[in-house]
Amino acid sequence: MSIIKNLEKGLYEFTNYFKVSAVTDVPDPEVKRVTPFRGAITNSGDLIEAEYINTVAQAGVWWIKTTKDTTVSGYEKFTTDIVIEQTLVDGFKFKTKFPTSNASSTVKILLKGVEYPIKKVVSGTVVDLAIGDITAGAIANITFVNDTVILEGENLASSTVPGIITENRVEEIANTKTNTTLATWCPFPVGAIYMSTTSANPSTFWTGTTWQAFATGKTIVGIDTSDTDFNSVNKVGGSKEVVLTVPNLPTHNHTVGDNTHTHSMNGAGYHWHQVNDHTHLVPDHTHQVVLSLWNEKGATLGHVGSGGTGREFGHHVQDGWAQGGSVWTQASAPNTNTVGDHVHSINNTTHSHTLSNTGSNTAHSNLQPYIVTYIWKRIS
Repeated sequence: MSIIKNLEKGLYEFTNYFKVSAVTDVPDPEVKRVTPFRGAITNSGDLIEAEYINTVAQAGVWWIKTTKDTTVSGYEKFTTDIVIEQTLVDGFKFKTKFPTSNASSTVKILLKGVEYPIKKVVSGTVVDLAIGDITAGAIANITFVNDTVILEGENLASSTVPGIITENRVEEIANTKTNTTLATWCPFPVGAIYMSTTSANPSTFWTGTTWQAFATGKTIVGIDTSDTDFNSVNKVGGSKEVVLTVPNLPTHNHTVGDNTHTHSMNGAGYHWHQVNDHTHLVPDHTHQVVLSLWNEKGATLGHVGSGGTGREFGHHVQDGWAQGGSVWTQASAPNTNTVGDHVHSINNTTHSHTLSNTGSNTAHSNLQPYIVTYIWKRIS
């Protein structure tokens, strides 16, 4: 049974008095017995025994200084400045600052003239150190157990053991919790996008993950729930090329030059036109005549036809009206007069101009400035 002893201090009347008395078991008369003289004793206290001191020594934590021994080969060795008279028992604890990090997995420490291996515990199993487990200048806790010095604190911090955590220790914890290593642990969750300038599928270096090419030939736009074009994930749109239609054209006009102009006709030279022989029919008609003389025999009226001095027509005058029948006039074939060589000018007139179509209806590039990369999406 273990006892956590509470030592009591003795309370005496005299603390530095001693009594000298003769001894009878030794023949030398100069040998005397010296015993404390306490006087009145209030509390006799507890006697300090070696067992108590040794137990305290074993339960305590001792600071030691370590030095790198560079004379050995094939492993690394640290020496200490502590003198240990007790037997090394399981549970002896030390604190130290190692002067250098370990570059080997085989490391030993010298205690009481014996080289003991320095190891660590991983998931309840004692294993060799990894390179770099010992951090130069960091305070390390070491414990003597089963002829082995276990490195604690600095490198073996866990959910229950506090201490300094190194990269190697983090990797050990990751291996224990996830059954993988930091080198293959993937920081991208399912659904995340990974971009790279190399063609390697991310599953080649993040083992156990599955990826597919994403957004091939497309740019990526952030979601905007207020815009129907960008209001949902994985929505696609846009085009690489576009052909403009009339509604896409900006408002504009076409200007045609001054409309004031003339049209000239070439002259026909001196010429004349001949009118062939022909007759004109004068239909039945009457003439009202105002008579100033009366002749019983009737009036002889001179009727002057077109273009002549007159041709007599027989008229019977009655009550002031002269009546004549239908007759034909006769004309020769005269020539028209010439006006000589000339031109005709046509004044401005209302007219329209037709503009011919142009263009080839070819699509134009609709691309923004871009740079091409590989894009991957993690799907599992």
